[in-house]
Amino acid sequence: VAGFSQAAPIFSGLEYSRWIGPLHPTALRPALGPGRRFVFVHFWDTHTPYGAADARALGTTAQLLNQGRRQEVIAGYQAAVERVFEHQVAPLLEGLALEEWMVVILGDHGESWTDEEPYHGQTLNNSVLRVPLYLHLPYSGNPLLPGAVHSLVDVFATVDHLFGLRSGYRGYGRDLRTLSRPTPYLAELDPGPVVPAAGAEPGILVGRPNPGPQWALFDAARKFTFWERSGACRLEDTFSGQILEMDAGGVEGYRSAYRTLVAASAYAALPPAGTEPDTLVDQRLRELGYL
Repeated sequence: VAGFSQAAPIFSGLEYSRWIGPLHPTALRPALGPGRRFVFVHFWDTHTPYGAADARALGTTAQLLNQGRRQEVIAGYQAAVERVFEHQVAPLLEGLALEEWMVVILGDHGESWTDEEPYHGQTLNNSVLRVPLYLHLPYSGNPLLPGAVHSLVDVFATVDHLFGLRSGYRGYGRDLRTLSRPTPYLAELDPGPVVPAAGAEPGILVGRPNPGPQWALFDAARKFTFWERSGACRLEDTFSGQILEMDAGGVEGYRSAYRTLVAASAYAALPPAGTEPDTLVDQRLRELGYL
């Protein structure tokens, strides 16, 4: 097992962090040589500040958003994604013997760039939830996945099955190559603090008051979102976002399905991995301008 990251300190405190080091081509290339390995590569360049002169996540970028200059931020965001694909991912793939490697390429979240959510982490909107997922399986012909919607939690279950890891995994994920999904997917969010517009300062991201914990259940047809603090809810077409009339089971039907899904996971009730603040992660996030 080998791991490489452009922001390795953010993994500090996790039990597998000792396998993740700085991402340097000189270190990465030997790890991709002969031998059976799992290699994890993590790019950070698609995160803000997208080339901002001050290199601060909530510096120049926040000022542009506060001034309504979102298109400039979006252009920088798109350029960052293109650079990662063209100058980092593509050369990496070109150097691989693809008949010997299973390759999974994914993102962890998107961005909204809206007044409701000027930066990710406040909503479960599709603009944040929908991410790239590319899957290459040697000698398979890479057939289309059978389902219309999937979740990143499926990636581990797929790898577990493909490699016969026998990990005893008992979570939400299912093998991406199958259609056996007894329940809808779940997305949950407990947003961090947002600075209200009235208290904004230069370089501080302007946003609405914290909307509180929220969750969404969705399949390829319907997406139900519920806000725990206010009791508000929304039922919409999963892909188009068109508002739909509530099903016969009503809100309580979805809340019951949510409780059932959480209870079925062996991990949903586990406490956080660490309760003490991690000074290394805190320092790194402050250096990047996120705090």
